[in-house]
Amino acid sequence: SDPAILLEHNYYMIYILKSLDLFDLDLNNISSFILQNIDYENIKNIYYCYKIDDILDLNIEFNLSLTSNLVGQVYSEKVNGFYECLDQQIINQEIFLWICEMARNDDIYIQCNYKESVKLGSVNTITASFSNLIFLVYGDLTSVRFKSDQFGILDLEKQFDNSYQINFRIPEDPKFYPSVEGDLEIYDHYKLIGQFPISFQTSLEQKVDYLSIETRYSTEFQVNLSRQFSSEFHPVINSTLYVDVFFGKQYIETKNFTRDDFGSYSEFNLIYEYNVDLVINFEISQVDEYFPDGLFLFEYSTDSDDSSHPKPPNPVNLDGNILIIIGIGITVGLVAIVIKSVGYIKMKPKRNDEEIIKKKNKANSARKENENDENSSNRVFKDWD
Repeated sequence: SDPAILLEHNYYMIYILKSLDLFDLDLNNISSFILQNIDYENIKNIYYCYKIDDILDLNIEFNLSLTSNLVGQVYSEKVNGFYECLDQQIINQEIFLWICEMARNDDIYIQCNYKESVKLGSVNTITASFSNLIFLVYGDLTSVRFKSDQFGILDLEKQFDNSYQINFRIPEDPKFYPSVEGDLEIYDHYKLIGQFPISFQTSLEQKVDYLSIETRYSTEFQVNLSRQFSSEFHPVINSTLYVDVFFGKQYIETKNFTRDDFGSYSEFNLIYEYNVDLVINFEISQVDEYFPDGLFLFEYSTDSDDSSHPKPPNPVNLDGNILIIIGIGITVGLVAIVIKSVGYIKMKPKRNDEEIIKKKNKANSARKENENDENSSNRVFKDWD
């Protein structure tokens, strides 16, 4: 009936079955058995729970603080040894070996916190703490670093609460967009004792304004595009804008915009001429070192309904998860103005002179009647006075 003895016998049963390649027990039942019988007041109980978890790779989540505290409570300076449980009835010399084994071989439990999405040019902070079943605090010869192909090696500094931390700025550089990947590595002396993968998305902010002017045989586009870095907007000097042209749904060709750079934005221009009486659809996209596969900006159609109410860009999330569809993870401004001209003017028919004279005389008569009414009203008011 002693759970610690049951756990011990189960461990040796599992060990023998696995050695004979005959193990076929239900792992869920074994995990449930451990969780139902684990006792943080008995070091023998904890040890065999650990042994079963280790041999079967069950990933049992132990309470690290209770386990570490138990080690200190069952040790007696008086007898210079360890008791099996808190009632201090049984001294077992093997306990010292159990504790050494768990301290040396138990996997490190790592807790790591950082921002999952960071704007280029801003700061991210990585905070890490770690322990195993025995050690809540490691010695001074322990080191922690963040290793990344993009950053190289960044060393974390130990804090007063025994955690490790580093603050670092994300450069405004295409190689850090759309994500940063790396590993948190923990070393005891020069031995790697723990590793934790780190990945976070990076984002940037763009502003897009466009003007489209449509005539009967051409459509002119002017697109102003700027990108924000270090709280200021700058021209996109390495960007190219192009438009895919469709007659209806049939692709026709691709045309590039011309570009002029100014202090805080770049201006892109294109005039597309045509002589067909079909609905023409335009899809405008951007390509540069941040979006080598292209970023869709907006679409425009010469269809009468669409041109009077053009489709604005959908909000764009420029955070690395979406590169080809537009969204607004931070802020993307968009203004759409359409001027539609037609190739003819509808004229009103001319009236003959007699009709014009009649209308003038009718208007003069009406004006005289109004004046007479006003004079009579003034006389009435004067009599009342």
